[in-house]
Amino acid sequence: MLSTHLRRLSFDPDWPGLRVWNLFEALRRYQNLLGEYVPLMQDQALVRWRAAEDRRPEPESIEEIEERNEELDVTLLHDIEANFYGAFVIALVAALESSLTNTCEYVKRRQNSRLSLSDLREPSSVKRALLYLEVVSRRPVSVSETRLRELRNLQNVRNALAHANGHMLEQRAERVRELESFAAGDSCIVIVDSWLVVQPAMLEYGMRCTSGLLTDLLVQLDRQYPSPGDDEVGK
Repeated sequence: MLSTHLRRLSFDPDWPGLRVWNLFEALRRYQNLLGEYVPLMQDQALVRWRAAEDRRPEPESIEEIEERNEELDVTLLHDIEANFYGAFVIALVAALESSLTNTCEYVKRRQNSRLSLSDLREPSSVKRALLYLEVVSRRPVSVSETRLRELRNLQNVRNALAHANGHMLEQRAERVRELESFAAGDSCIVIVDSWLVVQPAMLEYGMRCTSGLLTDLLVQLDRQYPSPGDDEVGK
């Protein structure tokens, strides 16, 4: 797709493709850095915990042993994985919403439409953008049910993190059911003591479904709105 974006940009400066491509390349670098450094932080946290344990008196009960082990789990899972991987999920959904907005603005200009994305009342940002594109372009937008389900899972995880820091007891009943189903069927998230913890697999899952959606949309728009340079390229 990069060659398509570069080709179009020379004739069509409003084309959103290159901006989207650059944004997701930055997210890919962010993902790679997390994959490299989060395990190192966990290893360092484990070393420090063991050193601290060596200085503490011997536990006097099973309950005290369990309490100390729980402290380690909280550090490794919630304090490190939930915060760093969770921050990536929030950034990823923000990038998706920004890219969808840019894409809708492009179609609005091409169609010379007076309707704005904010005029639609659909609560889901993804569904609102897809509806807008269909209404303004007057053409159906093709997105698979599998892709929509993946994006729903991603948005549920993002909302749980953004609105309640991943605390499941503060989520709506419907979202809890969907998150529990997602956790049971995939390795992307786990729920520990009523807290949602993002796993490394969630990062690739999110990148795949968001970049996949945007690529599909841009391919459809490239066909629907040929750039003025296409004729020259074909000569």
